[in-house]
Amino acid sequence: MFNAFVAGLMEKTFHFLQKHPDFFKLEDKKRAETLENLQLAKPLKEYLATVSEKKFFEEIHQALNFSQNVKDQSLSGNKFLLSVIEFLTNDIALKIDLLPENFSLLKVKEREEIAEKLISGDSSAALSLREILVHFSYQQIANEIYTLSNKVHEVPYIIVQTPRAADHELKREIRKKLLEKHPNSFPSFQINRKLIGGIRLFINGQNIDHSWLSRVLRFASLTSV
Repeated sequence: MFNAFVAGLMEKTFHFLQKHPDFFKLEDKKRAETLENLQLAKPLKEYLATVSEKKFFEEIHQALNFSQNVKDQSLSGNKFLLSVIEFLTNDIALKIDLLPENFSLLKVKEREEIAEKLISGDSSAALSLREILVHFSYQQIANEIYTLSNKVHEVPYIIVQTPRAADHELKREIRKKLLEKHPNSFPSFQINRKLIGGIRLFINGQNIDHSWLSRVLRFASLTSV
Protein backbone atom coordinates (compact mmCIF):
# COMPACT_ATOMS: atom_id res chain seq x y z
CA MET A 1 0.00 0.00 0.00
CA PHE A 2 2.77 2.47 0.90
CA ASN A 3 5.20 1.40 -1.83
CA ALA A 4 4.38 4.36 -4.08
CA PHE A 5 4.52 6.76 -1.13
CA VAL A 6 8.02 5.57 -0.17
CA ALA A 7 9.09 5.77 -3.82
CA GLY A 8 7.77 9.34 -3.96
CA LEU A 9 9.80 10.35 -0.91
CA MET A 10 12.93 8.82 -2.43
CA GLU A 11 12.28 10.70 -5.67
CA LYS A 12 12.04 14.02 -3.83
CA THR A 13 15.18 13.20 -1.83
CA PHE A 14 17.18 12.40 -4.97
CA HIS A 15 16.04 15.61 -6.67
CA PHE A 16 17.34 17.50 -3.64
CA LEU A 17 20.69 15.67 -3.72
CA GLN A 18 21.08 16.39 -7.43
CA LYS A 19 20.84 20.10 -6.63
CA HIS A 20 23.30 19.71 -3.74
CA PRO A 21 25.92 17.18 -4.95
CA ASP A 22 28.29 17.97 -2.05
CA PHE A 23 25.59 17.58 0.59
CA PHE A 24 27.15 14.60 2.40
CA LYS A 25 30.49 16.42 2.67
CA LEU A 26 28.90 19.19 4.74
CA GLU A 27 29.00 19.32 8.53
CA ASP A 28 25.76 18.43 10.33
CA LYS A 29 24.92 22.07 11.13
CA LYS A 30 25.43 23.14 7.52
CA ARG A 31 23.39 20.19 6.32
CA ALA A 32 20.48 21.22 8.55
CA GLU A 33 20.65 24.76 7.13
CA THR A 34 20.66 23.40 3.56
CA LEU A 35 17.57 21.29 4.34
CA GLU A 36 15.54 24.19 5.77
CA ASN A 37 13.71 25.07 2.55
CA LEU A 38 13.15 21.49 1.43
CA GLN A 39 9.47 20.51 1.47
CA LEU A 40 9.98 17.21 3.26
CA ALA A 41 8.68 15.74 6.52
CA LYS A 42 10.63 16.74 9.63
CA PRO A 43 11.73 13.15 10.54
CA LEU A 44 13.22 12.73 7.07
CA LYS A 45 15.06 16.04 7.30
CA GLU A 46 16.48 15.00 10.67
CA TYR A 47 17.59 11.70 9.13
CA LEU A 48 19.32 13.41 6.19
CA ALA A 49 21.03 15.90 8.50
CA THR A 50 23.10 13.20 10.22
CA VAL A 51 23.25 10.02 8.09
CA SER A 52 26.53 9.13 6.38
CA GLU A 53 26.63 8.89 2.60
CA LYS A 54 27.49 5.17 2.72
CA LYS A 55 24.66 4.35 5.13
CA PHE A 56 22.21 6.47 3.18
CA PHE A 57 22.73 4.57 -0.06
CA GLU A 58 22.60 1.22 1.74
CA GLU A 59 19.27 2.08 3.30
CA ILE A 60 17.89 3.69 0.14
CA HIS A 61 18.72 0.48 -1.74
CA GLN A 62 16.67 -1.49 0.81
CA ALA A 63 13.82 1.03 0.58
CA LEU A 64 13.91 0.83 -3.22
CA ASN A 65 13.56 -2.94 -3.06
CA PHE A 66 10.60 -2.48 -0.69
CA SER A 67 8.93 -0.03 -3.09
CA GLN A 68 9.36 -2.58 -5.89
CA ASN A 69 7.88 -5.42 -3.82
CA VAL A 70 11.10 -7.43 -3.63
CA LYS A 71 10.35 -10.44 -1.41
CA ASP A 72 12.46 -11.54 1.56
CA GLN A 73 14.01 -8.09 1.85
CA SER A 74 15.27 -7.35 5.35
CA LEU A 75 14.25 -3.88 6.50
CA SER A 76 15.22 -4.26 10.15
CA GLY A 77 16.83 -1.12 11.56
CA ASN A 78 16.53 0.85 8.31
CA LYS A 79 16.60 4.45 9.57
CA PHE A 80 15.33 5.95 6.32
CA LEU A 81 12.18 3.85 6.58
CA LEU A 82 12.07 4.48 10.32
CA SER A 83 11.83 8.21 9.60
CA VAL A 84 9.01 7.47 7.13
CA ILE A 85 7.21 5.47 9.81
CA GLU A 86 7.66 8.27 12.34
CA PHE A 87 5.99 10.60 9.84
CA LEU A 88 3.12 8.15 9.28
CA THR A 89 2.53 7.44 12.97
CA ASN A 90 2.64 11.11 13.97
CA ASP A 91 1.69 13.68 11.32
CA ILE A 92 -0.33 11.43 9.02
CA ALA A 93 -2.04 9.64 11.92
CA LEU A 94 -3.33 12.99 13.18
CA LYS A 95 -4.68 13.82 9.73
CA ILE A 96 -6.41 10.45 9.49
CA ASP A 97 -8.05 11.14 12.85
CA LEU A 98 -9.62 14.26 11.32
CA LEU A 99 -11.58 12.21 8.78
CA PRO A 100 -15.34 12.21 9.45
CA GLU A 101 -16.77 9.04 10.96
CA ASN A 102 -18.78 8.32 7.78
CA PHE A 103 -15.83 8.97 5.44
CA SER A 104 -15.83 5.49 3.89
CA LEU A 105 -19.55 5.83 3.06
CA LEU A 106 -19.13 9.06 1.12
CA LYS A 107 -18.95 9.22 -2.66
CA VAL A 108 -15.48 9.02 -4.18
CA LYS A 109 -15.59 12.68 -5.25
CA GLU A 110 -16.42 13.79 -1.70
CA ARG A 111 -13.63 11.62 -0.27
CA GLU A 112 -11.17 13.10 -2.77
CA GLU A 113 -12.12 16.65 -1.78
CA ILE A 114 -11.64 15.91 1.93
CA ALA A 115 -8.32 14.12 1.30
CA GLU A 116 -7.02 17.06 -0.75
CA LYS A 117 -7.80 19.46 2.10
CA LEU A 118 -5.92 17.28 4.57
CA ILE A 119 -2.93 16.50 2.35
CA SER A 120 -2.02 19.26 -0.09
CA GLY A 121 0.68 19.31 -2.72
CA ASP A 122 1.20 17.79 -6.15
CA SER A 123 4.26 15.63 -5.42
CA SER A 124 4.01 11.92 -6.13
CA ALA A 125 4.26 11.24 -2.39
CA ALA A 126 1.29 13.54 -1.63
CA LEU A 127 -0.73 12.07 -4.49
CA SER A 128 -0.12 8.51 -3.30
CA LEU A 129 -1.17 9.41 0.26
CA ARG A 130 -4.42 10.90 -0.97
CA GLU A 131 -5.07 7.80 -3.07
CA ILE A 132 -4.58 5.65 0.03
CA LEU A 133 -7.03 7.72 2.08
CA VAL A 134 -9.66 7.66 -0.66
CA HIS A 135 -9.51 4.01 -1.67
CA PHE A 136 -8.63 2.09 1.51
CA SER A 137 -10.51 1.70 4.78
CA TYR A 138 -9.27 3.02 8.11
CA GLN A 139 -8.55 -0.52 9.31
CA GLN A 140 -6.65 -1.43 6.16
CA ILE A 141 -4.46 1.67 6.53
CA ALA A 142 -3.86 0.99 10.24
CA ASN A 143 -2.91 -2.63 9.52
CA GLU A 144 -0.51 -1.66 6.73
CA ILE A 145 1.25 0.95 8.87
CA TYR A 146 1.60 -1.64 11.65
CA THR A 147 2.98 -4.22 9.21
CA LEU A 148 5.55 -1.81 7.77
CA SER A 149 6.56 -0.59 11.24
CA ASN A 150 7.03 -4.13 12.45
CA LYS A 151 9.34 -4.97 9.54
CA VAL A 152 11.65 -2.11 10.47
CA HIS A 153 11.38 -1.96 14.24
CA GLU A 154 9.24 -4.24 16.40
CA VAL A 155 6.14 -2.43 17.64
CA PRO A 156 3.03 -3.62 19.51
CA TYR A 157 -0.39 -3.94 17.88
CA ILE A 158 -2.56 -1.46 19.77
CA ILE A 159 -6.35 -1.16 19.77
CA VAL A 160 -8.18 1.59 21.66
CA GLN A 161 -11.89 0.99 22.17
CA THR A 162 -14.38 3.69 23.15
CA PRO A 163 -18.18 3.48 23.63
CA ARG A 164 -18.71 6.03 20.87
CA ALA A 165 -16.58 7.90 18.34
CA ALA A 166 -13.77 9.78 20.05
CA ASP A 167 -13.15 13.29 18.73
CA HIS A 168 -9.81 14.14 17.18
CA GLU A 169 -8.62 16.03 20.27
CA LEU A 170 -9.05 12.95 22.43
CA LYS A 171 -7.38 10.75 19.80
CA ARG A 172 -4.46 13.15 19.60
CA GLU A 173 -3.91 13.04 23.36
CA ILE A 174 -4.19 9.24 23.46
CA ARG A 175 -1.77 8.87 20.53
CA LYS A 176 0.66 11.24 22.22
CA LYS A 177 0.65 9.20 25.43
CA LEU A 178 0.89 5.85 23.65
CA LEU A 179 3.72 7.02 21.39
CA GLU A 180 5.68 8.05 24.47
CA LYS A 181 5.48 4.46 25.69
CA HIS A 182 5.52 2.75 22.29
CA PRO A 183 7.37 4.84 19.66
CA ASN A 184 6.34 4.33 16.01
CA SER A 185 3.17 2.46 16.94
CA PHE A 186 -0.16 3.21 15.28
CA PRO A 187 -3.02 2.83 17.76
CA SER A 188 -6.20 1.78 15.97
CA PHE A 189 -9.41 3.33 17.31
CA GLN A 190 -12.56 1.22 17.46
CA ILE A 191 -16.08 1.83 18.73
CA ASN A 192 -17.41 -0.77 21.17
CA ARG A 193 -20.96 0.21 22.06
CA LYS A 194 -21.10 -2.51 24.70
CA LEU A 195 -18.72 -0.48 26.86
CA ILE A 196 -20.57 1.35 29.60
CA GLY A 197 -18.01 4.12 29.55
CA GLY A 198 -14.34 4.95 29.52
CA ILE A 199 -11.62 3.44 27.37
CA ARG A 200 -10.48 -0.13 26.83
CA LEU A 201 -6.89 -0.63 25.70
CA PHE A 202 -5.51 -3.77 24.06
CA ILE A 203 -1.82 -4.27 23.34
CA ASN A 204 -0.94 -7.39 21.36
CA GLY A 205 -4.36 -8.81 22.23
CA GLN A 206 -4.01 -8.27 25.99
CA ASN A 207 -6.39 -5.97 27.88
CA ILE A 208 -3.99 -3.51 29.53
CA ASP A 209 -4.39 -1.37 32.63
CA HIS A 210 -4.57 2.19 31.36
CA SER A 211 -4.90 4.22 34.53
CA TRP A 212 -2.09 6.43 33.17
CA LEU A 213 -4.59 7.53 30.49
CA SER A 214 -7.10 8.88 33.00
CA ARG A 215 -5.79 12.42 32.63
CA VAL A 216 -6.80 12.66 28.97
CA LEU A 217 -10.41 11.70 29.70
CA ARG A 218 -11.09 15.31 30.59
CA PHE A 219 -11.15 16.02 26.85
CA ALA A 220 -14.31 13.96 26.34
CA SER A 221 -17.08 12.69 28.61
CA LEU A 222 -16.53 9.04 27.67
CA THR A 223 -17.31 7.94 31.20
CA SER A 224 -20.92 9.06 30.88
CA VAL A 225 -23.67 7.15 29.09
